[in-house]
Amino acid sequence: MRVILIALVIVLLAIPAHAQRARGKPQSAAGQQQSAEKKRKAAEEDKAAKAAIERLPDKKFDPWRTMR
Repeated sequence: MRVILIALVIVLLAIPAHAQRARGKPQSAAGQQQSAEKKRKAAEEDKAAKAAIERLPDKKFDPWRTMR
């Protein structure tokens, strides 16, 4: 009985490790289209973020200006 219990515990502990090593299936055309759409959307977001940063004023911030 102990042997069966130990074997069962080993199998149950090995299942998550096996799942982590599983290879992903190749993406279909729809999956590739979604990937391209995600990349395009990410590029647009990056471009918008860079534009927002460029619009910020170049003033230096002095947190101690009122304490002097």
